[in-house]
Parts: sequence; structure tokens; C-alpha cells
Amino acid sequence: TVDAPVKAVYAFVSDARNAPKYISSIKKVMSGPEDAPAAGQVWRAEANFRGQDKLLNLRVAELVPNKLVRFALDGDPQAVVQLRLAPDATSDSTHVALSLDATGIPTIILNAVLGGLLGQDMLRLKHLLEHKR
Repeated sequence: TVDAPVKAVYAFVSDARNAPKYISSIKKVMSGPEDAPAAGQVWRAEANFRGQDKLLNLRVAELVPNKLVRFALDGDPQAVVQLRLAPDATSDSTHVALSLDATGIPTIILNAVLGGLLGQDMLRLKHLLEHKR
């Protein structure tokens, strides 16, 4: 749970330029649109997977305002990063679920290898949004 309103969380995570701030495998967004986030937008990004630097396209695959942000990582490896958002019913907080699916890697292996990393990414996101105000 992030102690920030769902609108603020969505605005931050839907902007691909913010991805390197909370997704540890994305090191830098080098180029892309300056417009408001929209499905289909593509940014060129530098990433690091298992110690190897890669160039890839970071594409906004799907946006559902205040509910879902899905980025496709088009390159090697191909993957999908998904953030599901839900407002907390009793406070001005937001429940966030971060997941990663990589083509050709079984989910159980992916979770074993990257589970801790995704947890760290969630802590980074929580810290960024809670201390941004």
C-alpha cells in the first residue's frame, strides 16, 4: 500500500519517463514522446537484465485510468510490466500490485529469481510517492 491518492499514483506510474525511478531493471529512458501518456507510445530505453545491458523499446501497452498500467518491453528479453491500482476504502492510500511476465521464462522461475527485486521496486515506488508531497 502506498500512502498517496490513486490519481497521484496513476499519474506517476503511467508516465514511462518515471520507470527508471522505480523499476530497477530499467536504467534510463533515452527518447520518446513528450505528450501525456497514451496507449501505443514508445520510448527507447536502456535496461539491465541478469547483468547484461540491453537497448529496448518501452511501449505503453494499456492504460486504464486509476486502475491499470501495462508496459511492454520490446527487445531481448520480451516482457510485460503491469501495475494494478486500487484505492484503499478507508484512507487516501492506494493498493499497488507490480508484476512481470517474461516471454519464454516460466512464472515460477521468474518469481524465484525476480521476486525480491520486484519487492524492492515496490519499496522504491512507495518511498518516491510518499516523500514527493
